[in-house]
Amino acid sequence: MPSYNLAVFLNAVEGKEEEFNKWYELHHVPDALSLPGMRNGQRFKTGPEYMGQSAPCEYMAFYEIDAPSLDEAIATFTDGTGKF
Repeated sequence: MPSYNLAVFLNAVEGKEEEFNKWYELHHVPDALSLPGMRNGQRFKTGPEYMGQSAPCEYMAFYEIDAPSLDEAIATFTDGTGKF
């Protein structure tokens, strides 16, 4: 089965970064990895700049998904995480 990579760029709500990080690590990632075809998920904190400009987001998450097609990989992630 083909494997797809999904990158997600995100920010915490201002003043809620600690709460966001706790929720993301303890709930979101385990829930996302319980979805069919989800192989791996990692999140990274970005630097303050990207190519000489302010970085648009503070975090980047990277997921690996096994699915028959790209559309199905995206649907697995968006439909599944939308239920959490």
